[in-house]
Order: sequence, then structure tokens, then C-alpha cells
Amino acid sequence: MSMPGVEASERELRERLTAILRSTPPLMQVLSVARHLDLADWLVFSGAVYQPVLNHLTGRPLDYGIKDYDLGYFDASDLSYEAEDAVIRRVKTAFDEPLRSMVEVRNQARVHLWFEAKFGEAYGLLSCTAQALERFASATFAVGVLLEPDGRLHIEAPFGLAELFALRLCPNPRRKTVGFARTAADVRRRWPEVEIDDRPLAEPPQSPRTPTSPEHQKIDPESPSMSTVSIKFRQANPVDKEAIQRISANAYIPAYMAVLGMIPKPATEDYGPRIDRGEVWILEIKGEPTGIAVLEEKADHLLVYSIAVKPDAQQKGYGTALLDFADQRAIGLGLRELRLYTNERMERNLRLYCRHGFVEVGKRPHPSRRGQVLIDMVRQLKPPTSKVEQD
Repeated sequence: MSMPGVEASERELRERLTAILRSTPPLMQVLSVARHLDLADWLVFSGAVYQPVLNHLTGRPLDYGIKDYDLGYFDASDLSYEAEDAVIRRVKTAFDEPLRSMVEVRNQARVHLWFEAKFGEAYGLLSCTAQALERFASATFAVGVLLEPDGRLHIEAPFGLAELFALRLCPNPRRKTVGFARTAADVRRRWPEVEIDDRPLAEPPQSPRTPTSPEHQKIDPESPSMSTVSIKFRQANPVDKEAIQRISANAYIPAYMAVLGMIPKPATEDYGPRIDRGEVWILEIKGEPTGIAVLEEKADHLLVYSIAVKPDAQQKGYGTALLDFADQRAIGLGLRELRLYTNERMERNLRLYCRHGFVEVGKRPHPSRRGQVLIDMVRQLKPPTSKVEQD
């Protein structure tokens, strides 16, 4: 059992959270069913995720106090209540009682339309489901989870998990809300062991958006170990072609071949012409090519054609680092907009782009794959205070 004051790395805490959640059968049933509902950008969050941790740490049954299972999804294509209600009804039919009455479904793309009228506080437009966690009254409880197609649990925790496992309730440093006092009172009533600390929690380290050199120290907020590593960006040259092909194939095929029913195009593309046009950039770790970004310069925007990271380096924040680099590349070219498109079935990519600030602007049929849909996304940029240097 974890005790307050005992430090553990973020990776260890994620592993412990995973073990606790997997030991909670009702939650795993909700996640398993949700995985097959084909909901856009979905997460299960709130009490269904953090309460099992409180219960585990205080010796209570894991499902003590759980009244519902909040299932969020994000669909900005139709913000009507009728569209959301149709999804709510479809989800309910997928469950038997008692879960049918306990699963609460909400389209996070339309929360801003009703939140202020219900709670008396303004609520800005969201760009993805994970962003909703950043609006929680308490940073301690800002955690969500989904079940990946391969059975792995994907955890979203923008403020980390240390406070949750320390049994310490802290307010959200990004949003002042009267809801924290109400939340704190309810938590102490059910879990008197929890410490209430109403001082704002320090923000977790953020990855720098404007590195000052191509080789720099990157503090990675998404890496489970929060380690600091030296990374370098450089433009690819013809001798890199084999490494680029290998990174792309190894990144795309295991992750998406089963999901798409075919090999993704970037996995088999001949990158020679793109290298010749100067479109391919390499992320190096200690001189070893670890990730690639394929960036197409357009008249009024930079198109992110592909982001790929070696499988053994994934989930460490290098995808975010490549997108950070794309930001700076665009700004360096005098462009103020990034664009990309991706298959709606590539949910892992969609979550990455959403966290980076991309907003969905439309959907269209895939031109060569019947029944599949492409999502168009845009990110508006602001000039930085300093400019990235590139090799």
C-alpha cells in the first residue's frame, strides 16, 4: 500500500493505477464495451477512475462510492442535443443493468453550450476529450483511461498521479472554481483519510515550445519517467532513406494495419523524392534516428504529412517533440497555420494531435478506401519569443 510521503516515479504510479483498474471488474467491463462502440476520441474519467485508487489505498472495496461511469467522447461535426441523445441511447443498449443505468455519456464538444447555465461558471470550447481533464475542479482527480485495441490501458493524467496516490486533494492550477470546496467536502465525508490542500498545485513541467538550438535538453511531460534527454533535429539526406523507411514501417504497421485492414500508406512510401524536396526531418537521440516528421510547405500553411517514432521510443513524448518542431518550422517559414489529415480510425494519432492543439475542421470520405473517413485538422500558431535553429 502506498503511503503519503513515499515518492514513486510517474511510470511506477501509472503501473500501479493500471493494476488497480484491472482489478475493478465493473470498470473493465465498461471499458471493454466502450472500446467496441466506435465512439470518436473517447475516455472514461472522473470517479470511476480515481475512486478505486482511494479505495485501494484506504482498504475499502474497490467499487465503494462509485455511483456512475462517465464516458466522454468528442464529435464536433454535430453539436445538437439530438445527435448526442442518439449516441446516449445507442450506448445504453450496449450494456445490461446495472451498468446501463450507471454509464453517463456526454459529447465533450458541446459541454460549453450548457455548462454555464447548469453550474454558473463559464466554460470554454474544448478541442478534444482529454482537454476536459484540465478543467476539473481538482487536479488530483484529473485522470482518464481507455482500453486500446491491443488490450493496453491508455492513461491521460495532465497533472500527473502523485497527488492521487499521496491521498492529497489539490485545486486545479489552471482553473479557479467554487466547485473545489464542494468537491473537497464530499471527498472528506467519504474518505476522511484524504488530506485537503487548497494551495494551487504547481504546474507539471511543460515541454519547451521554442527550443533555442537544434540540440537541446528536452523535459518531456508525457514521458512516464519525466526524464531529460538530449535531442537533435536535422534535415534528412539521401543516406537516411533506409532508416526513414524502417522507422515509418515499424511505427505504422503494428499500430494500424489491423485497425485499417491494410498497410498505412506512410509505411510503404518511397521517401526518396520527399528527402530530395527537403520535406523530411529526423529527430535524433544521441546520434541515433528515433523519429521523423514529414512536412510539406504550402503557400499559406505547413502540412504535417506524417509523424513517426520508433516503437521502443514511443510513449515518451517524442511525438510531441516532433510536433513542437513542426510549429517552429512553420513559424520560421513565416506561416501561421499547421494542417493535417488522418484516418478517423487512427485514434492514438488523434489524441496526440488533439493534445497539441489541433482542432477538427471537417470530415470527408477516404478517396481510395471505401467506408473509411479522413479527419481534417488545423492548428493556429503564434510567433514565439525566440526562433529555433535548424541544421
